[in-house]
Amino acid sequence: MTRSLQAVAYRRPSVLESSAAGRRLGLETSQGATPSGAVDHPRFFAGFLTSPRTASAGLLAVADVAAARYFQPQLRASPDPVVTGNGDRLRFESFSGCGGVYARLDVLEAGLDGGEVGLGTQEGARLARWLTAEGPALPVSRRTCGPRVLIELGELPDVQDGLPAPLRVLGRPVSVFRERWYCHHWNADIRQHWPALLPERPEPVAARILRDLSAVAVDDARGAAAVLPQLAETDGVAGEAVHLCVAYGLGARHAEDRLAAVDALLVLAARGRLDPGLLGADLGQLVRRGAVKAVRLAESVRTAAATDANATIWSVLRHTLPVLLADLAADGTLPSSRGLGDLLAVAAECVERTGARGELPHLARAADRRGSSRLVTQARRLRSALTDTAVAA
Repeated sequence: MTRSLQAVAYRRPSVLESSAAGRRLGLETSQGATPSGAVDHPRFFAGFLTSPRTASAGLLAVADVAAARYFQPQLRASPDPVVTGNGDRLRFESFSGCGGVYARLDVLEAGLDGGEVGLGTQEGARLARWLTAEGPALPVSRRTCGPRVLIELGELPDVQDGLPAPLRVLGRPVSVFRERWYCHHWNADIRQHWPALLPERPEPVAARILRDLSAVAVDDARGAAAVLPQLAETDGVAGEAVHLCVAYGLGARHAEDRLAAVDALLVLAARGRLDPGLLGADLGQLVRRGAVKAVRLAESVRTAAATDANATIWSVLRHTLPVLLADLAADGTLPSSRGLGDLLAVAAECVERTGARGELPHLARAADRRGSSRLVTQARRLRSALTDTAVAA
C-alpha cells in the first residue's frame, strides 16, 4: 500500500507584533487550493477583528486541540490548524494529534473589518481532492448477531491513503466479532463529532457506531442515537449502515433517542438521500427479529408523520408492513402482533391524507380475518383507503 507525504514549509513563523499603531497578528500559510489553482502561500484576509478577545480565545482553543494528543500523549502531535477562506467567513480547524478531537472556529463577516475574504483552503488541496472524489464501492456485507443486523466493511485503501495517520483507522476492516468498533480512545462524550471525521463519507463512520446505535433498541440504552441528526447532515451516499442506524433509532426505548432518529429521517428525506425501500425493509426485518418493538416504531413514525411528512412515512411503511404481514401463519395467527395494529393505523392515516392508491402485499389476509381487534380493524381501514372504498360500519 502506498503512503502519501506532504511537506509543509512556511516563509516565516507566525508572530504577534506590537507597535505604536497597535498589535498585529500575522498567521503564515502553506500550500493552499484556490480558485486560480494551487498556491504555495495563499492570502485570505487583511484587516481587523470586531471582537478580538472572543476571536483570540477561539483561536487558542483550536491551536490547543491541534497541539494535543489525548491518547498516547508521548507521541508527537500535529500543531498546524487548517485555515479556509469561504468568501463570507474565515474558518480555522484542527484535529488533535490522536485524531479523536475536532475543533473549529468560524469568524463571520460581522466579525471582520477589512478587505474581502479570499477563497481557498490552506494545507487542504490533497484532502479536498480526496473528500470530493468518487470513491470505490464499499465492500459491504451484512451479518446477524443475536437479534441484531450489523454491517461488516472490508478494508478501504483510499481512506487509508487519503487521510492523516491518526484517522486511517477509519479505513480498516469492520467485523461484528470485534469488541471495539472504532478507535479505542473515542468515547460517548464526543460521539456527536464522529460524523465530522469523514463528512463526505458517512458509511465508514456509521458502520463503526452501528453496534452502539443498536443498543438503544435492543438493550434499552440511552443517548447513543443523539448523533443521528449529525450523521444525516453529512454529504455523500447514505447507504446500508446509515439506514440501519436510523432504523435502530426509530425503535429506541427512550423518547429523546426516537426524536433524534425522526429528525435524521426527515433530514435524509429533505436532502433527497433517504432510500425508503431500504429503510422500510430494514425496519421490517428488525421487528421480525425482535431487535425493534413495533409499538416504539409506531410512536416514531407517528411523530414524523405529524410534521406533514405523510408521503415520506407511507413510502417507508409500504416496505415495512409486507415483511410483517407475510408472517401470518396458515391458521391466521401472527407470531408477534403487538404494535402491528398501531403501525397499520399510522399507515392508514398517511394514505388517507396523501391519497395514495394501490395494493399492499399480504394486507388482504389480515383484513379478512374475523373479529374486531385493532390489527384487523386497521388492516381493513388501510385496505379501504388504498382502494378508495367506503369503510364498513
